[in-house]
Amino acid sequence: MTGSLIALLLLGLVIAGCWVGWLVWAKRKRDKAEALAEPTLDIIFNGRPFAYYQAPDASGGLSLETLVRGAEERGYRLVYETRPRPFRMVKFERISQDAGER
Repeated sequence: MTGSLIALLLLGLVIAGCWVGWLVWAKRKRDKAEALAEPTLDIIFNGRPFAYYQAPDASGGLSLETLVRGAEERGYRLVYETRPRPFRMVKFERISQDAGER
């Protein structure tokens, strides 16, 4: 009986450790994406009439706030967003031909 309780406790610790490790990994990945946001945003919002971005839901990629801010600075507006797992898809429309020139 004691052996099975110890085994369950160890299993719980392993699961908790894996979960914490995944959270740390996801935060590092998101931080890296945010650090490289400006060149990424320049690629996404390059003057086409529509811009699309598909991001992993919780394991990295640019935040929606960063995308919307970057889009507005470059003359785009958010027109569509999905939130299915494991990916989020967003669509932006160019507001005018003159807006967003850098």
